[in-house]
Amino acid sequence: MKHTKKHPILQWIKDVSLKALGILLVVGGGFYAYAQIAWPASDPNPVTGVVGTFVGESSQTYSSAKDYPTVNDYCNLSGDPNMAGSHICTPMEMINSYNHANVNSPINTYATSNTLWVNGGGQANDCGGWTQTTSTPTQPQYGTVWNFNTDESNLLTCRTGKAFACCK
Repeated sequence: MKHTKKHPILQWIKDVSLKALGILLVVGGGFYAYAQIAWPASDPNPVTGVVGTFVGESSQTYSSAKDYPTVNDYCNLSGDPNMAGSHICTPMEMINSYNHANVNSPINTYATSNTLWVNGGGQANDCGGWTQTTSTPTQPQYGTVWNFNTDESNLLTCRTGKAFACCK
């Protein structure tokens, strides 16, 4: 009886080919399943009510230590019916105001020489959560203001008595 010996390279090719075929079937099946998903033509969950738009400025300025709820009330309880339910704007809301402004939007008619406080957080710490009105070289306190002249946010020391930008 004659015994034939398999060539090792052919055996390796056979082993690798079967593994590669298995991997190809798994990956191909995944791509096929992905392609079968019926993706919507437009965003099914547009952002509404989460990112506000500019409605005006608070009648009170930041001139004494408060906190976030108190300065939010500067906007919400201003007595102006257009600002009922409003809060201090963030830079994102100010940008959103430009993106969604109509002809009568207050963002289009606001005095461009003004700057108003906004909640910026980050490196600006919102004047210690709107509790600090002093800023020293050893303990600098900064807040974020919206600059209507340049349509951008800037940092400002907390000693400045400015009104707040209000959004809803």
